[in-house]
Amino acid sequence: MKTVLRAMALLLVLCATAFSAEHRAGVLLVKYRPGTDEAAITELQGRKGMTLTKKIKLFGIHVYSFDESKGSPVAFAEEVAREAIVLNAEPDLIREAKAADPEYPNQWSLQNTGQTVNGKTGPAGIDIRWPAANLIYRPKTSLMVAVVDSGVTLLHPDLVGSINAKPGENGAAFNNGLDDDDNGLIDDVWGYDWYSLDPLPLDQNGHGTLVASIIGGTIGNG
Repeated sequence: MKTVLRAMALLLVLCATAFSAEHRAGVLLVKYRPGTDEAAITELQGRKGMTLTKKIKLFGIHVYSFDESKGSPVAFAEEVAREAIVLNAEPDLIREAKAADPEYPNQWSLQNTGQTVNGKTGPAGIDIRWPAANLIYRPKTSLMVAVVDSGVTLLHPDLVGSINAKPGENGAAFNNGLDDDDNGLIDDVWGYDWYSLDPLPLDQNGHGTLVASIIGGTIGNG
């Protein structure tokens, strides 16, 4: 799913003619020179046929819509940028987050473009908007999550390093046959299999591994 980085687009002062990326049709981002009064801005908006749709106050950016019969966003940005009160004018560039993992296109729940997965195709856009969220999410803390499911593939390359090994259950080779942490379970280093009653919660059908990977899978590792 594509998303728009309006703020970033105007933080960089670039010549509009240098843009080769995709941009939103009929949208222009404008930043005015410090001290410009509202009357001058209103006059320019009317003269250029620009309709204000949003203000990004943090960066002082005005987001406009305009009739594309006036020209492409790149050409129109060049025209508006020549106005004396304008510090910068740019198209609304589109950026796309992509994961460098070969199976990523099969994760339609993360990004559904209408792709065929396991022989089936569904309507595009029904997903959790992961690429957009990934652009703004920055983890501040680490959490420990308990998964009660069908088990987990302990050595899955996307989960190695994410599955917690209990420091208290640290006997020789992690299987010394003792209850090192006195919790009533022997060698439960990575959790416990309450069905088979053993300390290896191995996955029997893949669902637990799927859930664990959603919570703590490594991305971008190929």
